[in-house]
Amino acid sequence: KKKWDTSEVKAVEKHLYTFIKSCRVPGKKECEDCIKAEPVALKDRDWLAVKFFVKNRITSLKK
Repeated sequence: KKKWDTSEVKAVEKHLYTFIKSCRVPGKKECEDCIKAEPVALKDRDWLAVKFFVKNRITSLKK
């Protein structure tokens, strides 16, 4: 388990913000597209890590 740094958070928010805003969890394709679009920032993350990051972000917004 590795803490998300600022560049990783910004990269995911930039590409998957619409999912966070609409409280929808992205699928595998959307997560992989995000990683391909930000290969430097997200080089150590797989698509599941990105998906769970968005899921946890949505959960924290609901509280």
